[in-house]
Order: sequence, then structure tokens, then C-alpha cells
Amino acid sequence: MAFASLCFAGATTVRSTGIFSSITLMCFAVFGDAHIFDLSNKDYFKRLIRKILKPYLPALLVVAPFLMFQYYCETVFCTRESKLANTARPWCSNSPPVSYGFVQKLYWNVGPFEYWTLAQLPNIALAMPILSSSLVGVVKFFSHMVSSSQVHNHGAEEKPLPPILFELYSVHLLTMALLLFTSHTQIALRVCLGDPVVWWNAVKLGFDNVEMDEARKGQVKINNFGRYWVGWTVVWGAIAAVLWAGHYPPA
Repeated sequence: MAFASLCFAGATTVRSTGIFSSITLMCFAVFGDAHIFDLSNKDYFKRLIRKILKPYLPALLVVAPFLMFQYYCETVFCTRESKLANTARPWCSNSPPVSYGFVQKLYWNVGPFEYWTLAQLPNIALAMPILSSSLVGVVKFFSHMVSSSQVHNHGAEEKPLPPILFELYSVHLLTMALLLFTSHTQIALRVCLGDPVVWWNAVKLGFDNVEMDEARKGQVKINNFGRYWVGWTVVWGAIAAVLWAGHYPPA
């Protein structure tokens, strides 16, 4: 877990959304290989109480780069001299004095629903393949997870999903919500390229018979969505290379 914490901390150093990775560590530290919805387990709440303090250090390590940078900004821009001279930045008077939201609003004009304008519809449309497939995939995953837990509680046998998927899909959902509601939505096209959930959703929605045993027998069949997805990734990949080189959206 220490190595994972360092890797996630490195991600936070590059992009602030890396702090969402702390959710994965906290859930894994508390629940381990137990299913979070498996309420029939008598040790569920005992495990929760016994391990509730364990994930705080790894989670703190993940968010530390973000906190350290905010502290650095405070020491540079919120000095006593600047406050006396009335030249301190407006966010210095906030409690706590966090610059992140102020910078995002001032220089990128982003915030809750700020990007939802008619002028930005083309940029939002660029990200719709990612957003729409993510929405459908997330709904299908959580619906399956809830239904499988209910079946398990009633004594029926069904192959359970790996518990780690709950944390990964939760982080993915938070990232998608942030991109859709409070960011330049088109950056989903580059922010999510390294998110495995995006590609899991694409495989699950775009191919029939994707169970492991069927895949080994060569019975996987691509459907209409899969053809569209493959075609879109090829075409968009070529177009994006030109757009990014010229610093056009979604760069």
C-alpha cells in the first residue's frame, strides 16, 4: 500500500484530481477483499471499526502534494506585508486560504455549470462519446453490483465482482462528474485516456460474450456500438493529433 500511495501522490502532483485516488486506498484498507455491499457478513461492522484509522496515513500521503502547493501559495501571496498594503490576493481572506478555486475561476472561468453555455456546445459534444459510454457503463455496473449482492444475501450462487471495482468505478464517477459540471468538459478526451474504467466500459458495451471463458474460445463478437467505438477512436486519434499540435480543443 505504501508504493501505491507514492504512485497516487505522484498523480496528484501532476493533476489535482489525483486526490480522488485516496478513496481507493481508504476503501481497500477498510474493507480489504470484502464486498462493500455484503451486509450479511457479520464481521462487516467489526472490520469497519477495527480498520477505520488504518487508511488515514496513505490517504494523507496522496493529498499531500495538493496541500503542500496550497501552503506554498499562501506563504508567497498572503504575506503580512501584502495584507497591510492591501495587495494580497482575494482568496487570502478565505478560511482556509485555498487558491485552487479562485485560480480556476479567474483564469479558466470554470465552476459549477459555468461551462454550460450555447457557445461551448461544440466542445461539450466532443466529449460525448466518453461521457455517454461512461454513464451507461457506470449505471450497468452499480445496478449489477446491487442486484448481485441481493442475490447473494438470499443464498443464490453468482460469481461476485472483484471488490476493487467498486472503488475504481467510484473514482471514475467522481472524475466524470467533475469534468461534466465544473470543468472544460472536452478535456475528458485526454484526462480519461489513462482511466481503465473507460476502456472496460467500451469493451463491455461494444462486444458480446466478453466473459473470460468465452473469450478464450474465440466467441467474442463486436456489436454496432463496438464498431462505432473503434471507428471513432481511429478517426478522433488522427484528428486530435493535429488539434493538439495547434493547441486547439481539447488541448
